[in-house]
Amino acid sequence: MSSTTTIFTKGQAIEFVEKVFGDGKLSNGGLNISVVCPECQHKKGVGYSKKKLVIRTDTFVGHCWVCNFKSRNLVPLIKKWYPNYLGEYVSRFLKSEQLTDISIEEVEEAANHNIALPEGYKFLLHADCYEAKKAKRYLSLRGIFSEKDFWYWKFGIAPDNENTKERIIIPSFSSDGNLNYWTARSYNKKVYPKYLNPTISRESVIFNEINIDWSKPLTIVEGPFDLLKCNENATCLLGSSFGPEYLLFRKIVENETPVILALDADAKDKSLKIAKDLSEYGINITTLSIPETKGDVGAMTKEEFAHLKDTGTNFNRENYLLEKIKMAFGNKK
Repeated sequence: MSSTTTIFTKGQAIEFVEKVFGDGKLSNGGLNISVVCPECQHKKGVGYSKKKLVIRTDTFVGHCWVCNFKSRNLVPLIKKWYPNYLGEYVSRFLKSEQLTDISIEEVEEAANHNIALPEGYKFLLHADCYEAKKAKRYLSLRGIFSEKDFWYWKFGIAPDNENTKERIIIPSFSSDGNLNYWTARSYNKKVYPKYLNPTISRESVIFNEINIDWSKPLTIVEGPFDLLKCNENATCLLGSSFGPEYLLFRKIVENETPVILALDADAKDKSLKIAKDLSEYGINITTLSIPETKGDVGAMTKEEFAHLKDTGTNFNRENYLLEKIKMAFGNKK
């Protein structure tokens, strides 16, 4: 795997170490932080408080001067003693060349989302209040009106919740059927911000993984509401970044899943980078060019998107360089 540069600050590392291991003692200008070693604490009892586990805040290399525990990162200690923090550590701090230290299954099991649907959530299909009628009308205008769509996406509303009123809620479920994310989109232009999401680490979430067949080509779009117009074997990105630290990336690589990239029309550079990164792991990539007049998949009809899929371009080094040249010259022909 290719290496990456450090993408966290010293302060972020210190904050995380102290959240997991307790208050620490800084030395060497903050390059090192000393905390209580959980291995020693387990052997010597709860009252043990000597801070002899030294952790570098730039690499997370650890060494305990009492029990002589050594590790090139925090994975062994967190996996054993603080598994609830493993998902956060992997997604925020672990470099791509260190991902072999932990399996995908361990990330999935350890990711401690602790989330629930917004209070007052109601299944939209069965709701019969004024707000439900407005939400259904909004979906109808976007081409979503069949009962199958409502059951497939499990649309909901929470009209009595001050935070989520006048919003449509789409829940997401992991491969084992557990809630792992949700998004709430306003259908009233005056309601801001447009989207509300739970405050969890998105790197360890695969949106609606329960519906994914990893043996078939997987369509990836920008956000959950773009998914409404896709084929059923699809998922979405949950942020501006995407790389080997994301569970979705790793599942694609592990299963050698072909990918169809259908990102927004104004995200050409982002799409090329994702295609290049995945192709370096041997993944077959097809890129779709979203019409400028539409902007994103969500603005298309299901039929328009189905037709667009037949016009995809197989990604390779040659067309990558051609696209980069076009972008450099303002897409002039």
